Amino acid sequence: MRSEKARPELRWADLSEEQADALDRVLDQKEERSVDEQTGTKELAAKLLETLPARDRLILTCLDLEGRSIAETAKVTGSGEAVVKIRAFRARRKLRKELQKLEKTR
Repeated sequence: MRSEKARPELRWADLSEEQADALDRVLDQKEERSVDEQTGTKELAAKLLETLPARDRLILTCLDLEGRSIAETAKVTGSGEAVVKIRAFRARRKLRKELQKLEKTR
């Protein structure tokens, strides 16, 4: 239980039907998306973000979702700009790995 809490894992079975459909579309790289599909994609992104530590989640949220600059994100987190860049790189890599794990369990 401790290891699962320290490194939460997301499984295909943990996804709602809407989220699983959204993931299928993302993996198949279909361009057209309805409002329901966009909602499923947002929920999937939120679940994937939950697998990251809080600080990494904050950095990616600031940079990618809110569109803040590295300098602004560094002020918010109280870290240096270099640390923000490194953490963002590593967090994105972790998200990619989680997405690949989900794809394998499809």
